Amino acid sequence: MLISNIGNLEEYTFVPVPPSKCRTDAAYDDRMTEILRIAQTYEPWLDFWELVVQNVSTIASHTATNRPLPEAIMANYQLDEQLLEGCRP
Repeated sequence: MLISNIGNLEEYTFVPVPPSKCRTDAAYDDRMTEILRIAQTYEPWLDFWELVVQNVSTIASHTATNRPLPEAIMANYQLDEQLLEGCRP
């Protein structure tokens, strides 16, 4: 498993990349977070937080004719600053 190949796992906090749909969207896909949850059952030291959330749902990049620019993606992200306190330095 990939997680077992990462040294000093207790020093890191993983932050999943938000999907193209926001949490309130029926099509929201929490696959990245779920993968981290499953990995944590094998490696209890694994720390992860959903620090970055998407404000508005967008068309998935892989289905769009024109992929959004990184600046456009970032403009739609919001940092949950309250969760920062729980992260590892």
